[in-house]
Amino acid sequence: PFRGSTSASSEQGLLEVMRWVGRFFEEVSMTSMVKALCVLSNLVTQLSPLPQVLRWRRRGHTGHADAAVFICMAFGGWQWCFYGLYAWTVTGISGFLVLLKANLFGALFGTWYACTFMRKCQDAARKGKARRYIVFCIALILFEVMAMVTQSAEQTLLFSGIVSAGSGFMSAAS
Repeated sequence: PFRGSTSASSEQGLLEVMRWVGRFFEEVSMTSMVKALCVLSNLVTQLSPLPQVLRWRRRGHTGHADAAVFICMAFGGWQWCFYGLYAWTVTGISGFLVLLKANLFGALFGTWYACTFMRKCQDAARKGKARRYIVFCIALILFEVMAMVTQSAEQTLLFSGIVSAGSGFMSAAS
């Protein structure tokens, strides 16, 4: 008798879980799930350097690390956030805001990683290289601002998208 009631309650529990899962998938669209996975995968990628950066803080130096990946993460994160906000402003399409959600942590963590690198780096050559990367990013930002001042919103949006995509390639190459 005890065994039968446990089995019946287990079956009822399983049916209840299956109903809940069914309702969940009815309410959540495929687009929402893709957006959530996009944000989650970006977050995992953006947090991956954290152990290395924490080691720098403990040791007081960066060792033989190169700043390119951290500067690219910061620049790319901010660039994609800007593009998402700008595209939303120009087009009114709220779907562009997922770019902000997916890249804000990368922008913040990348900035913190790059700042930590600059504070802890004791190798003058590596620090000089990092400064050149930063100057390149600033030049791109200034070029983008000039385009915004001199071109139409649609042309600037296209250019901003190209810069955003390029930042992804820079990040992958670093």
